[in-house]
Amino acid sequence: MIQIFFGWPGMILATALAITGICLRKRWPLILASIVILPSSFYFFGGNNWVRLMGIYIPLSMLSSAYFIAKSRLLPALLITPIILFYVWVGYSVATQVTGPGVSVPIVSPSPLGDLQALGKRACHQPPPRSAT
Repeated sequence: MIQIFFGWPGMILATALAITGICLRKRWPLILASIVILPSSFYFFGGNNWVRLMGIYIPLSMLSSAYFIAKSRLLPALLITPIILFYVWVGYSVATQVTGPGVSVPIVSPSPLGDLQALGKRACHQPPPRSAT
């Protein structure tokens, strides 16, 4: 059950609740969104540089949006927009993740059996190495 609130499902649920609260001008979806996003925002404290700030900004901006929703619809939307852009950036970074210098992780990996078969064919068809003498 905790996996629902931690990671992508929690981020998507909290963002949907926040957008719903802004569109309906209700406080309770924004407060619920700040509670749902709390475990995921703690994860960002392990990040580098400005990503740590998002761990604080995300729940506080949702609570601030809940406070300001009675006065305006524009200000809560402006507070939620950086969160949505941050999640798009994180999703893009994960999808195009790099594991080494210039090596990207394929979405669908080839069969390891095919690689072993190709390696075996090359090993069988190569002449033995020449000696240095």
